[in-house]
This record gives sequence, C-alpha cells and structure tokens, in this order.
Amino acid sequence: MTEKITVLKKQVEAGKFQEVFDYLDLYFEENPYNQYSTIKMNILHQINMEFVPNPMQVQGLQIFLNSSKIK
Repeated sequence: MTEKITVLKKQVEAGKFQEVFDYLDLYFEENPYNQYSTIKMNILHQINMEFVPNPMQVQGLQIFLNSSKIK
C-alpha cells in the first residue's frame, strides 16, 4: 500500500487529481462531512471553473494521503 500512496502523492504533485480521486473513491463513500469528500469537492470545483486548484486544498489532499486513514 505504501508504494501506491507514493504513486498517488506524485500524481497530486503532477496535478493528476482525477486519477487520485478514482482510486480513493474505491475506499471512501461520498460524504460532505468527510475530510476527503470536502477536499475533492473543492478541487474539482476549482478545476471545473478553469482555475488552478487552491494550494491549500492540494496540501490538504497530500496531508490526507499521509494520514493513517488510508493505510
């Protein structure tokens, strides 16, 4: 699993968020009170509005990937 987390972190750094979300969606249900769902919603909204994702949201996703919630 740590290898997959490393790959996911590199994808976040490269801005390939959809691939990260596709993987994490397998483990986390959509829930507006969930940290992952909130981060995902905000990043996707910014991308859909054709803005660069907020660095704080990207950092939040990286922190989430470092947490024990997905290990």
